Amino acid sequence: MKLLVQVLNRYHISKHKQNTFQFWGRFARFLFGQLPFYPVYLTIRLLRPYKLVRFIPMSEDRIGGLAATLGYYTCEKTHGIAHQNTFDIFYYYQPVCNQQLMKMWKRVLRVSFFANFFARILWTKPYGKIHRIKLNPVDTYGLRYSSAPCIGLTPAEETQAQTEMQLIVPDPERPFICILSRDKGYLQSMDPSRDWTYHDYRNCTISHYAKAADALAEKGYTIFRLGSHTTEPLSSKNPNVLDYANENCRTDLLDIYLTIKCRFLISSGTGMDTLANIFQKPVLYVNLLPYICFPFFSNVICMPKLLFSNKLNRLLTFNEIYNSPICKFGTSQEYRNEDIEIMENTDDEILDASLEMEQRLGSTWVDTEIDTELQNNFWGMFPKGNVYHGGDIKSKISSSFLKKHRLLLET
Repeated sequence: MKLLVQVLNRYHISKHKQNTFQFWGRFARFLFGQLPFYPVYLTIRLLRPYKLVRFIPMSEDRIGGLAATLGYYTCEKTHGIAHQNTFDIFYYYQPVCNQQLMKMWKRVLRVSFFANFFARILWTKPYGKIHRIKLNPVDTYGLRYSSAPCIGLTPAEETQAQTEMQLIVPDPERPFICILSRDKGYLQSMDPSRDWTYHDYRNCTISHYAKAADALAEKGYTIFRLGSHTTEPLSSKNPNVLDYANENCRTDLLDIYLTIKCRFLISSGTGMDTLANIFQKPVLYVNLLPYICFPFFSNVICMPKLLFSNKLNRLLTFNEIYNSPICKFGTSQEYRNEDIEIMENTDDEILDASLEMEQRLGSTWVDTEIDTELQNNFWGMFPKGNVYHGGDIKSKISSSFLKKHRLLLET
């Protein structure tokens, strides 16, 4: 409408005629843009005492949001905690980050691309807010690992994924492990004009994972490096270490298949590992930040980045981090404001944690008294009543990492 007024002013159309143009413009927008939907809105209003109809946006552009928020929604609904006596319609825009994952959600939820037109107009009405919700982005009630997956691949999709795998792996029968290291490439590909540096504190260097990848390949695994639009390759001379993220054979279906069928996933707390959580896959989280967001799941090992304070000229202790706002810092600028340097996990730290995960899953790992004591010391510092996760803490911190940095456990 503002554009129309500017055009009218430019060509010196009289105020009377401008008002006439504006009137008929508003009338046309109402006649063709809103009036056809009014029977639907009336029905929704009449149904409200019996069934609340809600329109819910999906986080279709980021796989973490598309997996996690809908996963927590289905858990809360299944357990009767929330979303009862509602008729929920999900909608999305374009582009969709992974078409296969969207297809899987469409099989269990009411999803419509066109529902966003109804939703946007409905929300302009005085009663519209009650028909709109924002999904919980975190597992507040700790339900994820007590809930069976609500989505999955069909037998035909599994067969297709296995066929695709056979084209790229030396030995399709070998068990496999996936590696996912967050970098700036994907977000830049989404919108090159936007400044994404506020998320740089979460990025990692994939070369630090190479030593672990080679060691696991020597133990009989095929290693797949996951990702999309990555900024650097994962280099290895071992034929069983595949930089799948940078191969032309990468597909949305195979991305999903590899994540939910792997022995375990090594991730830095990004996107695809939320899908692994839905399918209760073991995850080794390395280079984690912020400190408050550690997952609590029983088949998880965590290892955070270290924080070096230039003001104090030393590493911050875990107690100092958890007793300050630093544990919740969610932008790169916040760390810079406190003159804190973020230190990635080393090659050897990632290697040791990877071997620990492999041994724990194989039931060959035995915690010593020192291991148990260090775990208890670390989790004893973790803030109680954490709003980011619910349930009891069942995850582990890398044992070798705690031993190496035991001085940071001092209060």
